[in-house]
Order: sequence, then C-alpha cells, then structure tokens
Amino acid sequence: MFRRLIAGLVVSALAAFGLLAVTQPAGAGPVAPADGNCGLACPTGPPTGGGGPGGKIYAQTIHVSVSHVGGVSGSPGTGGGSYSVPSPCGYQSWGSNATMEALVTVIGFFPIVGGLLQLLFPSPAELHAHDGDKTGYWFGATCKAVPPHNPPTSADAALLQAEKDWGKINRPWVFVNPANPPMPPVSAGILSAYAYNAAVNAIPTPTVNIAPRGQTLTQAKTLVWLNRGNISPVSATATAANSPTVTVRADNKGVAFNNLPAGAEADPACTNGGTPYRPGSSPGNCWIRFVAPSRGVSFTVSTTWHISVTGGPLTGADTEVRTSAPVTVAVAQSQAVGTR
Repeated sequence: MFRRLIAGLVVSALAAFGLLAVTQPAGAGPVAPADGNCGLACPTGPPTGGGGPGGKIYAQTIHVSVSHVGGVSGSPGTGGGSYSVPSPCGYQSWGSNATMEALVTVIGFFPIVGGLLQLLFPSPAELHAHDGDKTGYWFGATCKAVPPHNPPTSADAALLQAEKDWGKINRPWVFVNPANPPMPPVSAGILSAYAYNAAVNAIPTPTVNIAPRGQTLTQAKTLVWLNRGNISPVSATATAANSPTVTVRADNKGVAFNNLPAGAEADPACTNGGTPYRPGSSPGNCWIRFVAPSRGVSFTVSTTWHISVTGGPLTGADTEVRTSAPVTVAVAQSQAVGTR
C-alpha cells in the first residue's frame, strides 16, 4: 500500500520533469469486467491513490445487507436494507512490460535513492521474463488507506490493519492480459470491518415511553416501554465474489435506568422492551416507583449489546451501549384516602 503510493509519487515527479514518458498502446489498456464489477475506480474514471499514470484500479465489490432479526426493518444506516461499496484494496494497471522496464531503468540513473526505489517495482528477473510480450500489463497491489470516519473509530483502525494484512497475502505485482485484470478475493478481515460498521450503525437508540405521561404519583408504578424494535437483534452480512461471507450480529443483553432519584425503585427487566400501556392491563415488568415528589425528574434508559462475528475476526469492541434522550416527568404526592 505504502510502496505503491511512493512509487506513484516517483513516477509523477519523473513525468513532470520530462524524465519519463509513459505511453499505453491504443487498445491495450484494461477493459471493464463483463459484470461491471470495478472497485476503487471504474475503468472510465481517473486513477485513485498511488500507481501508474492513467492506471485504473480493479477490485471486488462488497455487498452489505443489514436486518433486524425478528424485528422491524429500515433504510441502510438506520436499521436495515442493503447496499454495495467498492473494496478498499485491488490492483492498479501500470503499463506494458516495455514501459515498466523503461521506468525502472530511468529510476536506476539516480544513485543510492534510485537503487532503493527500484526495489518497489518488479525485479529485473521478473521484467526480463516477459521481454517481447506485448499483450500483458503490469498491475500493482494497492489500498486506498482512507478511514471511513473522521475522526477514525476503532473499527476504522481495524480496517486499516486489514488492508495491511491484505497487502501481505497478495502478490505486489502481477503480469496479466489487461482484458482480464486481476480481481483478488476480499479478505475476511476487510469484510468483517464493513459488516461490523454496518451492524453497529444499525443498533437503535432507545425511544422511551411512559404512562402516565407528564405527571405521576409517588409510590405508584410508572410504566416504561421502548419503541418496537429497539432491542431486536441486529445482523449485518458482507460478501464479495470469490470471498468468504462474514456476518456480525448485535444482541441486546440488558436494559438499565440511569440518574433515578434517591430511593426510587425500578424493575429494569423490560422483557421485549417492556409492554405498551393499555387501560386495565397489568403493570408488566418494566416500571419505576418514585418515593418523593418533584417538579421534574429526568432519567435515561440504556441498552447494552453484545457483538459477535461469524466467518471472520472481530474488528471492534464486543460491547456497545445506546442511551436514550432524557425523559422528564413530574412526581406529585399521592394522597391517602381515609374512611369512617
């Protein structure tokens, strides 16, 4: 990844000063795969990241699907759906064997530094092995190395590490016919990072309902319940052609009340997010009992989630917490009723 970037900067600098003229024979450049599955940059677009002048980057497309297991669906990023993104790692076309030999020769004219830079390109033996081959092109492995978020999250750091690992297991240079550019599999680490981000982003922030609303009484049970789907398991699966399938799942492991006043009693079991209030129904098992009157008591409800992965490594924290917006209720003193 870093090697390709440095190499690209060197090529650009040499071309800018007229020390290198890189040409690609008409009709010999890479063509789009039949299914249009181009990654970092489609063949008709400009190159991205380090690499040869005019080179195009080919990579698999990652398909991500998100769902609430047994719950409600939504749009991508808010709870459900599917979408596709290009893999951050692929192969960039650099040019014919003659072009690469000329590049490496020109770089070799620079003492010491040139010798070191030559190590970033195919070896003389590799280049010599393709002398006279006018149909093949050199492709260099590269990753975009740009985290999805700013500032980066822990999952972004894992993605960057997965990109480095990808560079270790794939050949830095391949020589193939540009009509069939290299489309390497996406590693389980990269797929896991995308599935993890999708699953975590789909975990809902709890929306809290109470009854009675606005004002309650001391010693009475104030019913609490969450919106439907607030604690349904979340699942995200990432796939790519000729690659493993990785699924990341988030399961709710508990509900907690925060910032309750001293002496307040609560049953935070909230099975299935609590039971919506219906006149005449039993209180259920999600409630708060306040013991002192107040003009306004504010509290929040938190849900804790356990993150697990199938088919790849865990690329982030194994626990996530979501906390609701503050809920405010006035508490009036209950009045005892006497009889004679």
